[in-house]
Amino acid sequence: MIPSSPSQSGSYPAVHASSDIPGRWIDRTSPYFVHRMVILGSWLALSLVCVLWATSGGEENDLSARVMVVDTGFGIAVSVQNESDEVWTNVQLQLEPGGWIYRKPAFRPNERFSVQVQKFEAVGPQGPRHPEQNFKPKLVRVVTEEATYQKPF
Repeated sequence: MIPSSPSQSGSYPAVHASSDIPGRWIDRTSPYFVHRMVILGSWLALSLVCVLWATSGGEENDLSARVMVVDTGFGIAVSVQNESDEVWTNVQLQLEPGGWIYRKPAFRPNERFSVQVQKFEAVGPQGPRHPEQNFKPKLVRVVTEEATYQKPF
């Protein structure tokens, strides 16, 4: 330990970093030992949670689909990922409210696709209409020949 005052020679004794610092860091009599262990334990727990979350599977649904609504800065976009090992065919993305639809012939396994909401359309008596750029859906529905999945937002 470093003394609080210099010795009679007028200088502090040399501290050997290789032996003194590790010993002080894990010194259980130190008043900061518990704080260090709480910080270390919290960091380890948070790291473990992040790794488990990042490696976990997709959302639990029949399609193994992951659906997100994202504000890109240029407007709202819908992002869909096929996390299954199967090809989805005749895919329709539907936005509610409004019945907006986007069609895609096929979705390969592990394919991710994002589409701006302005690309969705609803066909009425006056022809196709498109939602506004800042339209935020309350529900996204993925409809395929194999199954259907919907996610509220």
